[in-house]
Amino acid sequence: MSAHQSYLDRMTTRLGDLEHEIVTLAEKVDRDGDDLQRREIRVLEASLSAAKERLTSIRMAAAEVNDEMTQSLTQSFSRVQAALGRVRAAA
Repeated sequence: MSAHQSYLDRMTTRLGDLEHEIVTLAEKVDRDGDDLQRREIRVLEASLSAAKERLTSIRMAAAEVNDEMTQSLTQSFSRVQAALGRVRAAA
């Protein structure tokens, strides 16, 4: 298995974990949160969706995957993860 394929598999798992955390937080915010927190959750969901789309496009690129593409996905993941931490702290 190539290094890129291993990376993509790990990112699939990590994005799945983030998605689970966002869903759990969204349920809590729906019960106990305010409108600002609900908007922040929607932004998180959109950001996660964009990262998942980026992952899909990288998978489709197969042999053309390069370091710049994987770095972009890593940065996208990091931004979503950081935003989730901020929303979680405020919830």
